[in-house]
Amino acid sequence: MNYELRIMKSLLIVLLIMMIFLPVISHAQTLNPFKEDFKLSFCNGPALPGGAPAGYVPCDFNGLMGQVQLLINAMIILGLLCAIGGFSYAGFLYISGEQAKITHAKEILRKTVVGLLIMLGSWAIVYQLLTWLVKDSTGVKALLGA
Repeated sequence: MNYELRIMKSLLIVLLIMMIFLPVISHAQTLNPFKEDFKLSFCNGPALPGGAPAGYVPCDFNGLMGQVQLLINAMIILGLLCAIGGFSYAGFLYISGEQAKITHAKEILRKTVVGLLIMLGSWAIVYQLLTWLVKDSTGVKALLGA
């Protein structure tokens, strides 16, 4: 197999991976630390006896579950960035042309894909559990932009 064909195959694989995971990565805008309304805590404070103003999230069980979801979303974003780095490094090793590096690249690629599938599968399970546990899941859905 010639060098140009390997480069084209590697670029096609990276492009397909980016197309698959771009919708997940696009949720990073909900965790943008450069926005003026960014905060690390999901809830605003204690439950107010007279009723809460619009957008106020009390620190109760629902607020705790929202905080858990916020932290999980941050970890998913970091995990996806690490996966992109793993795919890039494996692609770089693969196009080198040396058989030992190609074998190592295939091993890295396999491990990265398995780790990514475990991470996204775990996220789906935890997200579903959180929507079952939280009475009013509007706060959790607001984290995901839904």
